[in-house]
Amino acid sequence: MKVLLAIFWSLTTGSLIFAAPLKGKWIGDSGSHGEWHLDFVKPGVVHLIFDHMDGSIVLPARYELHADGRIRIFDFGAATGEIEQSSLDEVRNIFSKGNCLIRPDNDSVTNLWVLTCNNGAQKFWDINRLVPADARRKIGNLEVVTMGVRSGKTITCTRLRAMPSVDSELIIYLPEDQSGSKNCAPAGTTLTVLARTPAKAKVGNAQNFWYYIAIGHRQRAWVFGDLIKF
Repeated sequence: MKVLLAIFWSLTTGSLIFAAPLKGKWIGDSGSHGEWHLDFVKPGVVHLIFDHMDGSIVLPARYELHADGRIRIFDFGAATGEIEQSSLDEVRNIFSKGNCLIRPDNDSVTNLWVLTCNNGAQKFWDINRLVPADARRKIGNLEVVTMGVRSGKTITCTRLRAMPSVDSELIIYLPEDQSGSKNCAPAGTTLTVLARTPAKAKVGNAQNFWYYIAIGHRQRAWVFGDLIKF
């Protein structure tokens, strides 16, 4: 009896560890089946949602959470909104394979939890639980310090760099509405500050950190600290 109780306690505790973060919206990256995202509306119920210009497609389903973090999504309901049947069938097939997995994301500079499906081909991040400031992470091989996902703006027309150096490759700025690329992000452009270099650098007469930002249409880039405010 003690052995059975120990096993039950272990499985239940494991499920609770993963169940705690498994709620709310999880947004996919650009490779995660277009603009589909997940909304865990209540225990055992998830909505697969596709947002587009004319509204949203909502595909309800049930899910089962295992103690090791695996998730099986099944029992799909009828989708609301108009969408091609072939697209729905493809999405159902991806999520019903039972190989989705929730785990802490120790690599992300933004999100604490990631949900991967289809052997990692699709990834979704919990948008409500963000990496706090001052965590140590890596971007590629580069050591960085997280900034707590802070909002900011450019002070002047700001050049975006692929690496934290004035000698690094320039990144052409593409506005969020994709209205036309520019050599620099115009003054007043909104951005999100994700991380910084561990130490300050000297550019001209100024000393400041280089900051890793999200800006424009799904762009990530480095900017020198004197060029932005947050």
